[in-house]
Amino acid sequence: MDCVVSNNKFQKSFIKKAVICFDKAFEEGSTKEEVKNIFLEKFSFYFEGKDFYIPKSYARNIKNNARNRLIRKEFNGTNHQELAFKYGVSHQWIYKIVKGTNNG
Repeated sequence: MDCVVSNNKFQKSFIKKAVICFDKAFEEGSTKEEVKNIFLEKFSFYFEGKDFYIPKSYARNIKNNARNRLIRKEFNGTNHQELAFKYGVSHQWIYKIVKGTNNG
C-alpha cells in the first residue's frame, strides 16, 4: 500500500489536494453529475497510480461535507423539505446545515 490517510504527512497533502478537487468541482460544475465528474477528473490527476487506504470515518466526513455543500448551494429558503427528501436527512438538519451549526 502506497499511502495511508491516517499517516500525518500524507493526510495533510491528501486533504489539501482533495479540497482543491472539491473546490474546482463545485466552481465548475452546475449539476450533481458535473460536480462528480469534475471531482473525479481532478482527483485522478493528483492520485493516479497510487494505492491508499481511507478509514471509514474519514470517508464519511468527506461525503457529508460534500453533501452539505450541495445542500447550501441548492437551498433557496423555501425548499428545505425537498432537500431533506433528496439527501435523506430531516428538514431540521437542512436548517442546521444551512446555518453552519452541524460541524460540516
